[in-house]
Amino acid sequence: MLQPKIQTLSTKGQIVIPAQFRKSLGLHSQSKVIMELSVSGKRITLEPIDPIKALRGILKGMSQSPLEIKQHIRAEEDSYEKKHLRS
Repeated sequence: MLQPKIQTLSTKGQIVIPAQFRKSLGLHSQSKVIMELSVSGKRITLEPIDPIKALRGILKGMSQSPLEIKQHIRAEEDSYEKKHLRS
């Protein structure tokens, strides 16, 4: 376990996550995390979000079949090409 670190809150309410912590969590620039405040209100936890897992189920409940969606996308692409890529 990594040793606790004392960080200073900036005037904008920001803190720097130490490099050792970022490396251990696999965080990099633009990484997304879940931030949670404990019941006591004295502890904040960060949990990295796996971008692939975050997208799981995104199409659930869609009224169109995958084939219909693909056909719609193709029609939009054709329309765009006719408008913007005239020879």
